[in-house]
Amino acid sequence: SGFTTNGGIRIALPAGFTNVQAIMTAYTSGTATVIINTSSAVANVEAVQFNAANLKTTAYTVDGSGNAISSINSQLETADIINTALTVPTTLSLPTPGTAVAARVGTSNLPNRKGIIITPITATVYWGSTSGVTAATGIPIYPGQVVELAYGPNINIYLVSSVVNTVNIVEES
Repeated sequence: SGFTTNGGIRIALPAGFTNVQAIMTAYTSGTATVIINTSSAVANVEAVQFNAANLKTTAYTVDGSGNAISSINSQLETADIINTALTVPTTLSLPTPGTAVAARVGTSNLPNRKGIIITPITATVYWGSTSGVTAATGIPIYPGQVVELAYGPNINIYLVSSVVNTVNIVEES
């Protein structure tokens, strides 16, 4: 689609398009801002200016919240890593056999949590996603075993044991 205009314009692309290109054929002055929002993956976003002397192009991708995802050595590399907080290992008591306890440090899940590390100290614990988890329905974690689960703050993890038990917990964000 070709056009000459100032201001915003919205173009609906047919389903299946994976490449988008904005070509500026005549630069005079000012700044052209091209924002491409998609609801599906776009394999290639390219900005082209035919007069190299006037080429003033920066292309970047945002993460859906308006935060720029930058390139490293002209390669777009992303990683969802733990880089904000790591709680001090905390001992969590499971004082009543058969009663599930939320696996967390403190009274609520760590904001922006990306993962949780669980290490039983005394005996096997069983984990699940509901407070109704039992030794029969949960997934076992054995004493001394270190298990890291990649669950965010909106997912609760519950632990239950068939004996009085202690567990070390670390939350990551």
